[in-house]
Amino acid sequence: MIKASMPMSVSKFEKLIKDERLNFDFPIQRADEQWNLKQKSLLVQSLIVDYFIPPVVTASEVETKDNKTANTYCVLDGKQRITNLVSYFKGEYALHPDTPPVNIENTYFSIGKMKYEDLPEPVRIEFQTKTLNMYYLSDITEEEKVELYYRLNNGVYLSVHQKNKAVMGVNASIELNKLSEHPFMVKNAYFTPTQKRKGEDQAVLLQTIMLFDEEYELKSFASDELSKYAGKLREEMNEGIFKAVEKAMSLLNDVYGDSTDKFLLRKINLPTLIYTMKYFEDKAYDKQYLIDWLILFSATVQGESNEIPTNYKEFAGSWGIKKVNVEGRLESITKHLDEFYSQKVKVEV
Repeated sequence: MIKASMPMSVSKFEKLIKDERLNFDFPIQRADEQWNLKQKSLLVQSLIVDYFIPPVVTASEVETKDNKTANTYCVLDGKQRITNLVSYFKGEYALHPDTPPVNIENTYFSIGKMKYEDLPEPVRIEFQTKTLNMYYLSDITEEEKVELYYRLNNGVYLSVHQKNKAVMGVNASIELNKLSEHPFMVKNAYFTPTQKRKGEDQAVLLQTIMLFDEEYELKSFASDELSKYAGKLREEMNEGIFKAVEKAMSLLNDVYGDSTDKFLLRKINLPTLIYTMKYFEDKAYDKQYLIDWLILFSATVQGESNEIPTNYKEFAGSWGIKKVNVEGRLESITKHLDEFYSQKVKVEV
């Protein structure tokens, strides 16, 4: 690994992004929009007044494009810093009203509520000229990238779910990212913005993969078990399991269309519901009735129908991560599905 560094202004970062020479494709990276407006505004103010901002760390490669050779940089640490500063530079948001004023040559300037173009000229000049240090590492392996990412974030806040991506490594993280971008997860599954920022959507997918893995003995959905399973994926990743989960989610997306169910499709229910689609196809049930069952099951669990009773809710409480409750939900939901199709077939005949 060869390490070097250089100072970078926000405008230089913006140009590198525009020229496709700076990217955020490292699969272990957290999703966008991790910071709220106060955090973003304080970063901008910190740059202007020259407070210390941690350096950006990138992996550098030499690439040839259009017969021109140039370095490209993959960001390993500092994505939120770069994207938020560049976004402000491009006029995409105004600073929080409570942003502290800045002192430039003994003159104080209030900058709250201001977009970049609204800043007083002396403040704009300071923003333009201040720099962040960017490290660029060459001759670095994928394993070294993962290890470096983990070490850089080990002392600062990463949710357990986000750290699991470093544990599972690049290949499994790529496949997990694909699942999280599936139309079912984007359009149908219900997560709050906070849950998504913390990576809870990907934690749900990891729980689902655990259910689909026939060689894995489920112990619980607790965070430490998720971390252990993430380590297993790093050692031996079965792409067939990811494809099976994708197929099950596609079935749900086909049936729901663009609609969602804020009760049935919340995180406590999703792993067992997705797994039930595998059970559904194994039983070769008729797809035309699936949406009717989904609506009925949701209404039943919420106490709005007693057409086909279920004890599912007994296993979906605050201790829903325990093995007995995960298995209880699976047994209850598949039993309800079987009873529904048994009654439906009898009626049709």
